[in-house]
Amino acid sequence: MGSELVLGAMLTGSNRQNLRSMLEDSNKFLTAVEIETSRGLLMAEASRKTAELAKSLSEFDQVDFVSLTDNPGGNPHIRPEVLGQDLLFRERDVVINMSCKDYNRNGVESRLWALGSQGFSNVLALSGDYSIGGFRGQGQPVFDIDSVGLIELMRQMNDGLPNQMWGSVGREDRLEKTNFFAGCAVSPFKKLEGELMTQYFKLALKVKTGARLAITQIGYDSRKAAELFQYVQSNNINVPLIGSVFILTAPAGRFFNRWGVPGVWVSDELRDIANKQAKSKDRGRAFFSELAAKQIAILRGIGYRGAYISGRPQLKRIQGILELANSFGENDWKDFAKDINFAQNDELYYYEQGENPGLSSNVENKTYRASKSKSARAKARVTVPL
Repeated sequence: MGSELVLGAMLTGSNRQNLRSMLEDSNKFLTAVEIETSRGLLMAEASRKTAELAKSLSEFDQVDFVSLTDNPGGNPHIRPEVLGQDLLFRERDVVINMSCKDYNRNGVESRLWALGSQGFSNVLALSGDYSIGGFRGQGQPVFDIDSVGLIELMRQMNDGLPNQMWGSVGREDRLEKTNFFAGCAVSPFKKLEGELMTQYFKLALKVKTGARLAITQIGYDSRKAAELFQYVQSNNINVPLIGSVFILTAPAGRFFNRWGVPGVWVSDELRDIANKQAKSKDRGRAFFSELAAKQIAILRGIGYRGAYISGRPQLKRIQGILELANSFGENDWKDFAKDINFAQNDELYYYEQGENPGLSSNVENKTYRASKSKSARAKARVTVPL
């Protein structure tokens, strides 16, 4: 996923529950799998493998919905709805990732009309990553509107967008109502106050605007995952949280640590652990699968509504991870949280540490609160000479 994380298909004539009803009408802990689309024609080898994975997932009942990426990392890939159409035919609920980097507001609206017409309603609203490469150079990012604007557009389309085209001046007619179910992204894995609090404040704005689901960015700090849940609960931000579980590898750990991806970070300690495990006979496969299973258990224990599995996993790998996650004891997740707690140096936490060092308390960070006092702000003022 990119720096931020609107959601896929309302199914008709199916006995399978869709995402909206699973979130609103049940307390089920959901499992999602992200499929990264590829560059090239759908009938090409790389795309065929992706399509085969999507098909196998559509036949696996333990996966509740599939999420399809939108030019991940700023690279040009095939549109997610091309692959998603086959999943709709297979009665699988789909989440279409949609970013704002490649379209102006008219282009965004046009694509939403196309998605709604094709049967997609779940959309994950993302501002998006800057383009990296493309035809003869780097693509020019657009960002005419951001993820909040995208959510607002979907909300108004659901209400019936006013018809303001030429020839309709002075008329009060509205276009057909859509049925989008909007999701958003949030990252609690930020180091500095300005970064972290912006994420929390913007999440509240996204939910107020119309987001019905929030998916976290990738991180390996259980205390931060617990903190986000506590913040949402304490501030009456009524949105179900689904936590990202990226199946780590040593190369991915090194990349995230050295170069990074917006919203994703791996500590030196975790990078070194990954490198060490990669020297084992199975190249760390069992260790990384267990790490993912433990993260799923932690999310369930904290109170998240589901886990969002990514990292280009194959079906057999996903099955093994889910079986392992379901084999843990009821309170094992608390011990796992102590271990999966890879923080950044001098990282800001909004809440004080809980009795369990891998979890947050419900007490606001004293240092943060003190920095917001009038006296602290007065001391921080800078006098500019005339």
